[in-house]
Amino acid sequence: IEDFEELARKHGLDELLEDEEVMEEVRTYLKLRQALEDNPDSDLEQLAEEMEIDIDLAREWSRGESEPYSLKKLLNLEAFYLWDEVIRSYRELTLPRSRAELEVRLESNSELRTDRFFPLELDDALTWVEIMAMRRRGEIQKRIRNGREVYSRKQIMELSKTYGISAREIIQWLRGEKIAALIRKIGIKELKTQNQDATSLVEIIYRLYFVEGKTQQEVAEILDNKSTQPIRRIFREQGWTPRYSQSQVIPREKIDDESVRLLYFDKGLTLQGAATKLGTSLRVIRQIFLENGWTTRAGSRNHPKPDTFFEPITPQDEDDLERIVYVLYYNQNLSQRQIANTLGYNSIAPIR
Repeated sequence: IEDFEELARKHGLDELLEDEEVMEEVRTYLKLRQALEDNPDSDLEQLAEEMEIDIDLAREWSRGESEPYSLKKLLNLEAFYLWDEVIRSYRELTLPRSRAELEVRLESNSELRTDRFFPLELDDALTWVEIMAMRRRGEIQKRIRNGREVYSRKQIMELSKTYGISAREIIQWLRGEKIAALIRKIGIKELKTQNQDATSLVEIIYRLYFVEGKTQQEVAEILDNKSTQPIRRIFREQGWTPRYSQSQVIPREKIDDESVRLLYFDKGLTLQGAATKLGTSLRVIRQIFLENGWTTRAGSRNHPKPDTFFEPITPQDEDDLERIVYVLYYNQNLSQRQIANTLGYNSIAPIR
């Protein structure tokens, strides 16, 4: 309840705290939620009776389907305010935060100085930088009302007089609704530069993947990325389809194990290379390796073929088959595929 009171005061809704009916409803709601959190197996009907509330309302509260109107209103206002802060911070992330930083940005965007409005815009930009710095330091007097910041009229008028900027424009700056013209131009120009770099990166990825036939992992390694996530993100943004989308991947049951063995052990392809050659995924190839008990070149350079572990064995009957399978699997540590090859089967279905 202390958190509710603090939130109400933060948003200037002290009248909620003075309404006994509102406070009693919030207390009951929080008490019910706490009781269910402490003991999830509590009898809901008994709790509703003890708290003197309707059982249907108790069920809605317990399932999170509703909450007291006053609490919901406060939470929505807080969410609106926090989201506004996130958006504001994101927009200002790449903008100059001090006079020194503004000078550095202007040096790298020297063509902006040739604009005939530059002297006027520079004054506004310097004022914007200083006022926003004051806000970050907590020097701007404010309170929150209906999810928005309300500023001290006296302070805003003093700032307006000091810097020669209208009070309305200062408020718009503080709320993140507007920024100084020169600051905006710097942001737009740098954004264009970033987009040009991004376009070049897209072209590089396209060439490596679609022209040179590199895998996404190989592209990531060439670009010094630790994972393929940035590459996959660009694929989604550009609407590109990987060479084998999930719907095109040939499933495990249609891949011949011997073809995988020949491509990897005899022809020297990588796991991804074998997957690409057979039109399947790396996951399927790894599954085949696991089923056959094969070791990759990293683990063994001279792996025997799966049909050379034992001479073919012909079971006398079903009991003999079970005994042989048991010995080969548990004592000799052969895979199901190796056992099938040893017994002369074309698939591992009888072994399973």
